Amino acid sequence: MISILKKSRGGKFVTEGSKKEELIKNDFEMGIYPVTNSQYERFINAGGYENKDYWLEEGWVWREIKSIKWPGYWNYVPDCLLLAYPGMKRRLIVDGLVM
Repeated sequence: MISILKKSRGGKFVTEGSKKEELIKNDFEMGIYPVTNSQYERFINAGGYENKDYWLEEGWVWREIKSIKWPGYWNYVPDCLLLAYPGMKRRLIVDGLVM
């Protein structure tokens, strides 16, 4: 999938996950399409959770303290991804196929 980014100005936003209003101080770019599990898995496999350059200082400290290596709702095994969202049965994804 091709990532198309949209420039956005900082300001107050309501995040989907928390439903709380948050302030983003700086301008930023955001993809116009949601990130797929496959894309995010590539980010993890490419070392995204080990590269401090991808994190704000607060997020990096949290990741270090909690020893976070991937999203908490993933039971992660390379090339085989088990997803578990609240209220949803687990799905097994192997090479992009949902089983």
